[in-house]
Amino acid sequence: MITRIRRCPDATVAYIIAGAAAALLLLSLIPYLHGFWWAFELPSHFRPHIAAVSTTLGIIALILKSWRTSALALFAAAICLTPVLTVPTILPFDNSGVVVVSQNLSLENGSVDEALRVLIDEDPDIVVLQEYTPEWHESLKSVADRYLTTITVPRNGGFGMAVFSKLPVRSHEILALGDTEAPAIVMEIDTPLVKAHLVAIHFQPPMRGHWSKDRNRQLNELKHYLLGLNGPYVVVGDFNCTPFSPSLRAFIRETQTRLGQSIWLPTWPSVFGWAGIPIDLALGSEGVKIGSMFRIDPIGSDHRGIRFSVTTQL
Repeated sequence: MITRIRRCPDATVAYIIAGAAAALLLLSLIPYLHGFWWAFELPSHFRPHIAAVSTTLGIIALILKSWRTSALALFAAAICLTPVLTVPTILPFDNSGVVVVSQNLSLENGSVDEALRVLIDEDPDIVVLQEYTPEWHESLKSVADRYLTTITVPRNGGFGMAVFSKLPVRSHEILALGDTEAPAIVMEIDTPLVKAHLVAIHFQPPMRGHWSKDRNRQLNELKHYLLGLNGPYVVVGDFNCTPFSPSLRAFIRETQTRLGQSIWLPTWPSVFGWAGIPIDLALGSEGVKIGSMFRIDPIGSDHRGIRFSVTTQL
């Protein structure tokens, strides 16, 4: 007589959860090996997501009395949360500074009217734009005409840049960082509220090995440039990197800058809402105060723009 052995449903669930917890632990540890292969850094951008899922699994495992699985999942959550919660940040002030808006326009964005409406309604003192093509240059003339100074580098492809400023600009320069076509715009502002350099950037997306190397080269060259500046500075734009990834954490540590926003302000991809990741950022050096940051209305881009105020005179 053949006896069929039936597996307890609870045991099956426990095995599935244990396997998921082990996979999450692996994802939490892989970024520490990013020096061996560029792709190992990619899970670091999703550390908060991995931590949230790991915590949920840990609680479920506790309910099922799977103590080892619960410990495994909660350990993975702790590993992911540590880099997230230890990012140096700037405490917000009362927002009585110079208002800056940064927006990646997106090459595939056909919502020109919406972009015009949002940028005009926001009416900031400084606008920083990425993926600024010759087509966007023509479409945004009515916005640019509202500003005292316009520094534009329109380019086909994804790496044109522009900065519009209502404030007098003492000087400016265009930087070529790394072996890329992505320019950075540096302008020196000297007003009663802000005496600092504003550096507008758009780094290479690290989705391929050579792109990842290019982005790291950009970070390294920008680091040396910033360390040679006299006085405070703000770096703003599309970093294509989260502040809890190893590469950007190293940049923040070595430049002694701080993140000018809450840890969780996801901007990409815009369709994911609050489940996205924060790659549109602002960093401030010593002496810089950045007011509470929030996302502006969507303009049809795959990025949500950010708005914040900055001062060096508090």
